[in-house]
Amino acid sequence: MTKTQLQSKLVILSALVEKKLVTKKTEILDNIETQKNSFSKEFRANVDKDASDLKQMGELQYNFEKMMDDITARKELEVSTLNSLIEKTVNDENVY
Repeated sequence: MTKTQLQSKLVILSALVEKKLVTKKTEILDNIETQKNSFSKEFRANVDKDASDLKQMGELQYNFEKMMDDITARKELEVSTLNSLIEKTVNDENVY
């Protein structure tokens, strides 16, 4: 093989290697873009789910606090009523 033939084959091999590198680079970039898009979608879905969960937790906490306030108010009314009845009974002249 002559020097010219070797140079010709080297040019062809270089072109093939360059083409293969460009193809591989494109594949890698496409893969990165696909992964980026997939991650963005999953991240957004998780953020939306977390926000929804936090909202629900806030609603549950509000409802629990309201329920506890209602129970406390009812118990205070019952205690007040019982104290009133006890006082009336203790101070009733007809009892003794």
